[in-house]
This record gives sequence, structure tokens and C-alpha cells, in this order.
Amino acid sequence: MTSADPMAEIRASFFVECEELLEALQDGLQALDDGRHDEETIHVVFRAVHSIKGGAGAFGFEALVQFAHQFETALDSIRAGKARTTPGLLDVFFRASDRLSDLVRACRNDLDHPKSEAEAILRELNVQVSQASQEKDANDNECEPVEIESSDAVIGEDPSKHYVEYNIFFEPEPGFFETGHEVSDVINRLATLGEIKVQCDSSRLPALDQLIPDKTYLSWSLVLTTDVDEAGVASQLEFAHGLCRMKISVRSQCQETGSGTTIRPRTDDQRTASPTPSKSVVRVDIDRVERLANLVGELVINQSMLAQSLQTAGVSPHSDAMYGLEEFQRLTRDIQDSVMMIRAQPVKSLFQRMARIVREASASVSKDVRLVTVGEATEVDKTVIEQLVEPLTHMIRNAVDHGLEPSDVRLAHNKPARGEIRLSAAHRSGRVLIQISDDGQGIDRDKVLRTAVEKGLVAEDVAMTDAEIDTLLFLPGFSTAPDVSDLSGRGVGMDVVRTAIHRLGGRVTIGSTPNAGTTFSISLPLTLAVLDGMVIDVAGETLVLPLNTVSETLTLSDSLLEQIQPGHFVVRVRDGFVPLFDLGAALGYRPPCDTVNDRIAMLLMLEDESQVALLVDEVHDQRQVVIKGLDDSCCRPPGIAAATILGDGQVALILDPADIVTNTIKSPAPKRARLEPQT
Repeated sequence: MTSADPMAEIRASFFVECEELLEALQDGLQALDDGRHDEETIHVVFRAVHSIKGGAGAFGFEALVQFAHQFETALDSIRAGKARTTPGLLDVFFRASDRLSDLVRACRNDLDHPKSEAEAILRELNVQVSQASQEKDANDNECEPVEIESSDAVIGEDPSKHYVEYNIFFEPEPGFFETGHEVSDVINRLATLGEIKVQCDSSRLPALDQLIPDKTYLSWSLVLTTDVDEAGVASQLEFAHGLCRMKISVRSQCQETGSGTTIRPRTDDQRTASPTPSKSVVRVDIDRVERLANLVGELVINQSMLAQSLQTAGVSPHSDAMYGLEEFQRLTRDIQDSVMMIRAQPVKSLFQRMARIVREASASVSKDVRLVTVGEATEVDKTVIEQLVEPLTHMIRNAVDHGLEPSDVRLAHNKPARGEIRLSAAHRSGRVLIQISDDGQGIDRDKVLRTAVEKGLVAEDVAMTDAEIDTLLFLPGFSTAPDVSDLSGRGVGMDVVRTAIHRLGGRVTIGSTPNAGTTFSISLPLTLAVLDGMVIDVAGETLVLPLNTVSETLTLSDSLLEQIQPGHFVVRVRDGFVPLFDLGAALGYRPPCDTVNDRIAMLLMLEDESQVALLVDEVHDQRQVVIKGLDDSCCRPPGIAAATILGDGQVALILDPADIVTNTIKSPAPKRARLEPQT
């Protein structure tokens, strides 16, 4: 029996930490690109690269260490004020960040990484840093020393304050520097509290030939005069806990009434607040979370079966058994909500990956493109995020290659030379709405239709609406690109997008305005595990409607109906009219009803805030159901999102109301909706 590698767990933790550091690096570079050139942002970027280098060195990842070291050196020139953050330098920083991410991934998967690509970026990085340094020297006539800012007062000017002098001894350990910290961080934090005097002790520094690089020899003695208590002083240095030797002692106390030592004023908004305690985080293998989610799903099914059994047995709703069942249902829901919160993740990591796609795609076609992200904190099920990478990549590349014009064309149309792609996420009606929009030329529908005719995808004399022409983009093999390139031309991109989105139980729509741009909207369920549903009956079939779309139920009569065209009706709801769709006919279960007297309609609110009414036969109850995705071997009829298992063991289809409405308008005679194997 062989023992496990004792370093394996530490190695895995290092790569998890690398993902967090790379995310912080991307955030910092984006902040610099947005014009926020404050010292803290630069420190965050530098520390991220420095920390990756330190960890990589411990595991012997030489290629990663060497690249990170030179990247860090370039960043240090910015941090030290020797170079300016020019647009050209920022562009190389972004590409160096992408390459650093590739190196981390290669080390994690034990893969070889081409050295030529990394060397080319480092050469360009050195060139850009040199140019940025020359610009800095040309603009600055003299160097100014870096000042340590202090608090916003004259010590002693307020007689009511009680001032204390503290002796602070500080000796950093090697881990202090390996995590990206500097001694100046300690001094600057203490300087925000009052007047400070600093003395460095170099008495233990050996001769150069005896110096050990990984050992620290210097220590610092500081005298701080402030009105803050000892706990407040210590809180400013919590970030260095465990990384240094430190001692804080009271030197003297005094009630100042006379003149004090004047120090440089500082405004309140510049004062550094005491750091808030960070939340503890436990890293758990995703397989364990998935197993827990599956067990919760089984718990929900068993709870539903128990409720069905008690109802069938005729147990009184006021009995102890039913009260116990209600408590069981409440606890089940609380557990399910907690597990879903564990599975939920912000889309920020996904959006950051798309930023790299934009950079690489725009460089490939020589276009100047900027990505704007909105709603990065929107949380979605982890499984949804993972499966969105491929379709979003295709859509981003499509927007860069087809949507946005070259800079000279944009200028000729009175547009900014730099194109913009906007990627947003938001919660809408219990679903997540992701939109990819550009400010380009829009869809040339005449060209799309002409191409479809040439490829034999549609008849030459067919009349099509704008929405129907836009839908042609999703057909397999369709492409308007004249030549095949690295980005497009093979006719597989948008077909892959629609297939992937449908597999997630979602849908994708297109909106486009000539010379203004195109927007792709993706609507997805928040989770692929459990949902609250309304169980209904239509033509003897039991179905489930997502509860978040249901606003109310109506009892109909023929007098409330108005026919607007053959086969299309609206129903009067208070002071307005709402389109009415016969659900049984829309799904192919039965012919359209001749009368609606005493029938039930479910009034739904869709994601675009429009209202529709679905005609159903019976409403059973509201319950929580476990989502079971439809396998690729099953034919997925329009309007069906997934399936579930009810308490009596019956399989019920989960509906997608918006898809039902769309397909009913397009096709008045759909096929019968059933789970049938594909032939």
C-alpha cells in the first residue's frame, strides 16, 4: 500500500490560491485601464504576481518563477514611480497576465508550455517599460522622495484628547516578504494614526559574502504618538500577524495642553480605516458539494412522496402527522436553499475569461475593442457557469469579427474609433439574463437571407420577418463570412451556442438595429437542481409551471374573450387585454377548445415584463420539485425545459412558458409533447 504524496494537498491549495490571485490581478489591471492609478491598486497587482512567484518557487516551477519574476520587475518600476502606465504598457500587462495564467494551468496539469510565446511577451514588456521610463524622465525634471503620510492633526491642538507614546518593535520574517508585503506598508499604516519616528537596526547585517538571501537581518524601532488605544494600534498591523516578530508597549502618557509637533494634514477620506476581520473560508472538493446537492434532491423527492402518501391515506390536515410533515417540508427547504447558496457563484470569473477572448480576438483581426462588464456579482449555479464558457466564447468572437467595424469605418459613421462590447448579467423573474451587445453595424438581414437562399436553407420566394431572418444565424453550417479564418467562417459557432443554451434549459434571442449594434440575450435557470413549481393538469397530462412566472389564476368565460385573428385570442383582465394560449393545443395534446366557460387560465409574467395567459384544465398544488435534465437521446419538444419526478413516482414535464408562447405564434399545429427517443 503506497502512501499519498504529502505535498499533493499543499500543491492543490497553491493552485486554488493562484486562481484567486489571478482574479485579483485582472481586477487590478482593469482598474488601471479605467484610470484608477492609486498606490493601493498598483500594490495589489504587484503582490498578486509576487505571491504566485513565491509559491511557484517552493514547488520548483522554474518557468513560472522566471516569467513571474520579470513580470514583477516591470510592475515594480510602476510601483516605484520609475515608469508611467501608458496604454501600450497596460496592453502588454494584460497579455502577460494571460500568459501567467497559462503557465499556472500548465504547471497544474504537468504540461509543457511554449517558451517562445513567453519570451516574446517579456521582450515586448521590457521595451514598453523602457519607453514608459523615458516618458517619465522627460516629464519629470526632478525626483521627489516618497512621503509617509500621517494623520490629520497637529498633535496637542485638542486639549481634550489623551495622547499616548508607544514603542513598537518590528522584525519581519521571510514569509512577510514572500506574501508581497513591504516594511513601508507597516510604517504607512501606523502613520495614519499620528506622529511617528522610525529607526532601522542593521547591526545584525553580516558581510556580503556571508549574507543568506532568504534570511532577514533588519529590524525597526518605531515611536508612535497618538490618541488611539493599544488595541487600535494593533488592529492596524493585523495583516502582518504570524509573519513577523512584533511588540507594542506604552512609553509614556500625557494630556497635551501646549504646542505640539506639526505634521502634514490629511483629509478624512484619506485616513486608512482599521481592517475588518476577514471571514474564514473552508475549501471543499466540488465532488462533495455535488453529492450533497444530489442527496438534497433525493430528500425533496422523498418528502414529496411522504406528503402524497399521507394525502392518499386520508390523514386529517389538522393531525400531528400533518403538522410534522409541514415542519419536515420547512427544514427540507432550508437545507435545499443552503446547498444552493454553496453551489452559487458570481459570474465574475466567467466575465474575466471573456475579457481575454476579446483581447485575443481583437488582436487577431486588428480591431480596437473594449469590453464593458455589468453585474459581475450576479450569482448563478456553478454548473451553469461552467457550461456557459463555450457559447459565450463563440458569441464574443462573433461580435468582434462580424459585429464591430474597423476603426476607419466607425469614424466614417461618426462613431468612436474604439468599438465596445457590453457583457451584462442580472436576475429576472427567477432566471438569470445574460446579454452580449455591441455598438457595431448590426445584422445585414438582406445578406443573411441571400446567403441562406444560396445555401439552400430557405426557399427563394419565402417571406420572412426580421426575427425569422435573425434566427437563420443559428442554423448548422450557416455563415456569412466569405473566407474561413481563425475566428469564423465554418458555420458552427452560433449552432453550438443554441445547442448549449438549450441543454441548460435556456433560450437565446437576437435583437439588432442597423448601424447601432446587435444584442444577444440568453435566459437561463438560476439552478439546475430544484425549483418551486405549480403542478397543473392538461388533457390528462401532469405538468409543472415555474412558480416565479405565475402571477395569478383566472376563471374564464366566453364573454371575456376577443378574437384578434383566426386562432388567436385575448382575454380581458381588469382594464386591459392579455394574449391567451391554449396550453393543451400548443403542446399537441388535443385540438383547441371550443369554449372556455369555467376553465382556468394561469396569468404569467415573462422576463420581458409582458403578460400572457395559459389555458389549463386543472391546478393541483404548489410544490418544490427536483429538476431532471433531458438526455440527448430524448427529443426535446418546444416549450419543455426539463422533467421531474412527483411524489407518486410519476414523471412530469417542466414547462418553459416563454418558449411555448414563441413557438405557438410561429407554428399553430405543434407535435405532441412527450419524452420520446430520437430516431
